[in-house]
Amino acid sequence: MARIETKVAVATVSGAAVTVLVYIAGLFGLDVPETVAAAAVTLLAGLAGYLAPHTPRPGDGS
Repeated sequence: MARIETKVAVATVSGAAVTVLVYIAGLFGLDVPETVAAAAVTLLAGLAGYLAPHTPRPGDGS
Protein backbone atom coordinates (compact mmCIF):
# COMPACT_ATOMS: atom_id res chain seq x y z
CA MET A 1 0.00 0.00 0.00
CA ALA A 2 1.27 3.47 -0.87
CA ARG A 3 2.41 5.85 1.84
CA ILE A 4 0.15 8.85 2.38
CA GLU A 5 1.66 12.13 1.20
CA THR A 6 2.46 14.31 4.22
CA LYS A 7 0.95 17.39 2.58
CA VAL A 8 -2.36 15.59 2.01
CA ALA A 9 -2.50 14.24 5.56
CA VAL A 10 -1.75 17.64 7.12
CA ALA A 11 -4.33 19.43 4.97
CA THR A 12 -6.96 16.80 5.79
CA VAL A 13 -6.35 16.91 9.54
CA SER A 14 -6.32 20.71 9.62
CA GLY A 15 -9.59 20.85 7.69
CA ALA A 16 -11.20 18.46 10.16
CA ALA A 17 -9.79 20.43 13.10
CA VAL A 18 -11.24 23.71 11.83
CA THR A 19 -14.61 22.01 11.32
CA VAL A 20 -14.56 20.77 14.93
CA LEU A 21 -13.58 24.24 16.17
CA VAL A 22 -16.52 25.79 14.32
CA TYR A 23 -18.80 23.17 15.89
CA ILE A 24 -17.44 23.91 19.36
CA ALA A 25 -17.87 27.64 18.77
CA GLY A 26 -21.53 26.91 17.99
CA LEU A 27 -21.89 25.04 21.28
CA PHE A 28 -20.72 28.17 23.08
CA GLY A 29 -23.27 30.32 21.25
CA LEU A 30 -20.98 31.84 18.63
CA ASP A 31 -22.86 31.85 15.33
CA VAL A 32 -20.42 31.16 12.47
CA PRO A 33 -22.06 31.47 9.04
CA GLU A 34 -21.62 28.44 6.79
CA THR A 35 -19.77 30.43 4.16
CA VAL A 36 -17.27 31.73 6.72
CA ALA A 37 -16.76 28.21 8.12
CA ALA A 38 -16.23 26.80 4.62
CA ALA A 39 -13.77 29.58 3.75
CA ALA A 40 -11.84 29.00 6.98
CA VAL A 41 -11.57 25.26 6.31
CA THR A 42 -10.47 25.84 2.72
CA LEU A 43 -7.89 28.54 3.51
CA LEU A 44 -6.36 26.82 6.53
CA ALA A 45 -6.22 23.40 4.88
CA GLY A 46 -4.54 24.95 1.85
CA LEU A 47 -2.07 26.83 4.00
CA ALA A 48 -1.28 23.75 6.09
CA GLY A 49 -0.76 21.67 2.95
CA TYR A 50 1.51 24.33 1.48
CA LEU A 51 3.64 24.57 4.62
CA ALA A 52 3.88 20.81 5.24
CA PRO A 53 7.07 19.10 4.10
CA HIS A 54 7.14 17.11 0.88
CA THR A 55 7.18 13.33 1.31
CA PRO A 56 10.41 12.10 -0.28
CA ARG A 57 10.09 9.22 -2.74
CA PRO A 58 12.79 6.82 -3.90
CA GLY A 59 14.69 8.40 -6.77
CA ASP A 60 13.00 11.77 -6.21
CA GLY A 61 16.23 13.63 -5.60
CA SER A 62 14.68 16.04 -3.12
